[in-house]
Amino acid sequence: DYLRRYHMYDMNQRDTKADTGFTIDLKSYGSAYIFDAPYGIYEDVYSVVHEFGHYNNFFHIVQNPLLNNSTIDVSEIESQGLELLSLKYADELFGKENAYDARICKLSSIMNAIITGCVYDEFQVAVFEYDGELTTEILNTIFHDVSVKYGYEYEEGETQNYEWHEVIHTFQSPMYYISYCTSALASAAAS
Repeated sequence: DYLRRYHMYDMNQRDTKADTGFTIDLKSYGSAYIFDAPYGIYEDVYSVVHEFGHYNNFFHIVQNPLLNNSTIDVSEIESQGLELLSLKYADELFGKENAYDARICKLSSIMNAIITGCVYDEFQVAVFEYDGELTTEILNTIFHDVSVKYGYEYEEGETQNYEWHEVIHTFQSPMYYISYCTSALASAAAS
């Protein structure tokens, strides 16, 4: 009710809108704000559910902002857990004819979060431990080698992958991405 009454969200689709979704904690106001750019696909529902998990957590934390003691490895549990709990309502959210597929896609997505979380964490650790000058070619090779260990497949003779640069967490909050893995495991176990 509070979120809707005070318009603590922007979920409208606009061409001029940043192509992302996130929730900002507004501790000084005892609230949070959801920003989401829908694509017009079924995953938009889960994106809103995911961000509402963060919103709900921020809204109910009653703590002095200066004493905030969040733990990165569990910071996605509220969001991924709510996504998994919402599977119970897939018939209502997607219609009975689409509910099964929506559930399978979400469960596959959670499994992918576990694997991808491991890939990006191991990649970032390797980068921080690298002794020498890091060139784009070296970063691409490190990501390729790590991702192969987790089942990524490449064309014969391909030794580089530059996909790592698309994950903004690598630049803005290194070592955060593992939280998607640890929280997905906890959320899946609890569901």
